Amino acid sequence: MKKHFFSKPLVWGLILLGLAACKSEEKRNQSVGFNGGFEAFDDGLPVNWIVYSNKTVKDNDFDVLKDSIDYAEGKSSLKFVVRTCSGKPGRFSPGFTNEFEAKVGATYKVSFKVKNKGCKWKMNVSGVNAFNGSEVKEIPGVDAALGWQSYECDYVMPEKMERLRLELNVLSAGELNIDDVKVDLKD
Repeated sequence: MKKHFFSKPLVWGLILLGLAACKSEEKRNQSVGFNGGFEAFDDGLPVNWIVYSNKTVKDNDFDVLKDSIDYAEGKSSLKFVVRTCSGKPGRFSPGFTNEFEAKVGATYKVSFKVKNKGCKWKMNVSGVNAFNGSEVKEIPGVDAALGWQSYECDYVMPEKMERLRLELNVLSAGELNIDDVKVDLKD
């Protein structure tokens, strides 16, 4: 039997990675670690986060910035300045995502701080594996300019899921800073 080049899982993985790359940007540096405080940036992007940037989100007008003036902890935060956006969640609007190793049945506390000036936004927490995602727990944002606000939720990792996924989307014009993102395993 003749083997085809495309029958190899590695090749399919590279193809899918290439397709995904056009929908987001990513800068990785293992020595930085989690980078939930958005202290490390490379070429204008937060290190170790998958970003829906102005280069990859079409028909939107926004900037992704390191803000060294307004932050909740450390010395900087991640800022989105959105002039126009689609209002559609996922890769169709400004934002970011990432996935983290997780144990089935374990409870994780997801927490972060947001300073918002007029944006509609949301953070989704879900479990995923290579083929499926689980039901999403949505943390809706407050759109008033109230200064830094703390958000948190507990998430129990569902059966058959391997990774915990976070996804933030900015869904309307305005300015949004996010900082101090944490994912902690609860006792």
